[in-house]
Amino acid sequence: MAKVYGSTLPGKPVMGMDGSVVGKLISVLVNKKTGMLTELVKPDPSIELQGLRVEGDYLLVPATAVRSIRDYIVVDKQRLMKSISMVEEL
Repeated sequence: MAKVYGSTLPGKPVMGMDGSVVGKLISVLVNKKTGMLTELVKPDPSIELQGLRVEGDYLLVPATAVRSIRDYIVVDKQRLMKSISMVEEL
């Protein structure tokens, strides 16, 4: 993946690989101990949040689930589900 500046990310729509709307990126969190990145996403009202890592009103999306960043951010929902335990360790 090419370099992407963090300042360009907030506000970008987040979509699944199948074209479904996941939400809108609010911020990117960095774990100081591990260096792992997690996206803080305001979920679309139509998305089913059961089984996903949610904190308050936001969906936590591990950077490992991101497949592409252009005009929108594409995430692999399968990796999102598999990565939940990794986010919980943060």
